[in-house]
Amino acid sequence: MSGQIERQVHEFCVKMRKEMNITGVKEVESFDESCVILHTQGGEMTIEGKDLRVGTLDVDHGLVILSGRIDAVYYSNEQGEKKQGFFGRLLR
Repeated sequence: MSGQIERQVHEFCVKMRKEMNITGVKEVESFDESCVILHTQGGEMTIEGKDLRVGTLDVDHGLVILSGRIDAVYYSNEQGEKKQGFFGRLLR
């Protein structure tokens, strides 16, 4: 790769609010059945829901797959700005 570090892309895909695939994950801060907090290439990501389970956790490749009911996705930047819902930003 001639000394260049490959930059990983951060994306997520929600399937029927029951499964979520997330790439570009740098670190898992915490998770329980109602909230998962991840550090991604796009900033801190919070996923809220019910009966959340981590099916795949591969931080070496930056991949996390969640299942359960997904109710909300929030981002905040590294400076700790207030979290705002993904859809809230779309509808501004």
